[in-house]
Amino acid sequence: MVLEIESDELNEELFFPDEDFVVQGLALNKMNIEQIHDDVRANLEAYQQHWKLSVEKLGNCCYKDNIHAAAIKRVCFFDPEARPLIAHAMLEPTISIINYHLFQATYRSLVAWMFGDIVEFPQDPGVELYLSTKSSNTAPGGIAVGEGIKKHCAKRKQESKDRTSIEVVRF
Repeated sequence: MVLEIESDELNEELFFPDEDFVVQGLALNKMNIEQIHDDVRANLEAYQQHWKLSVEKLGNCCYKDNIHAAAIKRVCFFDPEARPLIAHAMLEPTISIINYHLFQATYRSLVAWMFGDIVEFPQDPGVELYLSTKSSNTAPGGIAVGEGIKKHCAKRKQESKDRTSIEVVRF
């Protein structure tokens, strides 16, 4: 399920930056990423004032309390087994500032599509660029990489036209 939360209904003092956001900011010139993760996890309160920057640069933040029902505005129920290509598109491949920078429009459009706010499934912005530079490459078996991507995108777009197994509940 995907939840839409009205953040104005929550206590701002309980928002914290995503741990990965803080770690990536601290780890720019350091080697021991596991130690940095441990330190940030143990001292997340020291970074509390950066939660809005975490949302802006990574697309998410942490809320260290229960989210009360009044803050939930919509819920999208989704059966990933019935919609495997769309489920795959929803997976976050890499939690990184650069990944969010490149694909934030796609992620936001995907959520809008899930809730029925837009009718056409979003296309990854890098696909056309990738196809223009890689279409002559072939995968094992002689299949053109560009053709494989085009077919995948076409199947995903076709799957998105049918909203069966998706239910949106508004509160």
